[in-house]
Amino acid sequence: GGTLDITVMRIGEPGQRQVFATGGVGIAGDVFDQRIIEGVVLDHFGRGSTWGHDAAPFPRQYTDALVNWQTIPEINNPETLQFLRWAQITGSDPSRVRALESLLLNNRAAHLIDTVEQAKVALSTRRFSLLQLTGQDIDVWQPLTRSQFEALIADAARQIEACLLETLE
Repeated sequence: GGTLDITVMRIGEPGQRQVFATGGVGIAGDVFDQRIIEGVVLDHFGRGSTWGHDAAPFPRQYTDALVNWQTIPEINNPETLQFLRWAQITGSDPSRVRALESLLLNNRAAHLIDTVEQAKVALSTRRFSLLQLTGQDIDVWQPLTRSQFEALIADAARQIEACLLETLE
């Protein structure tokens, strides 16, 4: 449910069960997915590019919305799509902005999140995974190593470890 809950308890017969400590932290698998999206996926959808005659940075609001599946519908609107078309005409990397537009128009964002989750799960047993998402104007082929993943989630892992140690203490 979006959290990691920890309980230290004795189990056994109903009269002998005893809870010694509980703890929790608001970090779960979706946070790890978000770190992957932030770390290696957003550049495929316009982050880092520029737009306009003054080469302004591409607005982060459009790429950052891809981090949470709940915020994606907020950018799938006529104003955003109009901006994305203008950014393709005036921007430094129209193909990446076109990929974002296609992701929104063709309802591929859920597939993106599923692809990220599958890559994360694969890293549980392998040293290397591949994020691959294709579709109209979308061609993401992004390798992800276990060490890259561990670096992306290092802060969350430290928080989980601290919670675990505090609960055990």
